[in-house]
Amino acid sequence: MPEEAFLQIGEPVVGFKTILAEDRLAIEIARRALRAHAPQLLSLLKFRFFPGGASVLFNHYLPPYSAEKRNDVLCLLDGDQ
Repeated sequence: MPEEAFLQIGEPVVGFKTILAEDRLAIEIARRALRAHAPQLLSLLKFRFFPGGASVLFNHYLPPYSAEKRNDVLCLLDGDQ
């Protein structure tokens, strides 16, 4: 992420990235990975859990973000579907 480079050189970064996930375990895995490899990014990320699985994310939550052409939202899926 370009934001990581700005953090490394001490420049301010505007805004947050939101990571959507279909389960709490996926969020915890992502947080632990970031803590181990890029802890400075944790301050730039907001994690949101939406129950119901990938189909709920695809059908209800992602379309509005897509319609708004948001580039600050990432969707983390566990790959079971």
